[in-house]
Amino acid sequence: MSVAAAWGDNLTSAPLKQRTPIRVELGLLAPDVAPMDGFNVIKLTPELLDRYATYGTDGVAVPMTEVRVWTAVAHLHIERTDGFVAYDGNFTAEINSTGRVVYGYNWQKPLAGEYTITVTLPDVTITGADAGTWTTNTVSLKVNVALSAGRGGGGGKGGGKPNN
Repeated sequence: MSVAAAWGDNLTSAPLKQRTPIRVELGLLAPDVAPMDGFNVIKLTPELLDRYATYGTDGVAVPMTEVRVWTAVAHLHIERTDGFVAYDGNFTAEINSTGRVVYGYNWQKPLAGEYTITVTLPDVTITGADAGTWTTNTVSLKVNVALSAGRGGGGGKGGGKPNN
């Protein structure tokens, strides 16, 4: 299956700060799959914080133009430019509060520095990414973790580029 990779907005446009948890997210979109019917997920309760709200659907089927896919063998590697490995292991999928399948990892207490976040997907073909670089089975994004609230992300300007 061919997919396009979509990084979480916080990685591509928000400041990243050391010792503050960073949410690493990646969505896999199947651009060549015909749209199918699905249900929009909506907030059913008025809580301001999403994690406390209750979500559901109004039960009305609608055409879904964004088709997301899942693979059981995603691998995440986070490495600082000096060779320090912050994480190397499984990257698991979940359904977020809006009903989308995303791969997610909570990177706890990162240290300052420039990192490369790499996701390897051996059973899919990556055909593009919204940021960073990609090869046939990997997608990578460089991020800066600042000592204080400074400019983070940085990998998301101008869209992704093949790394062939």
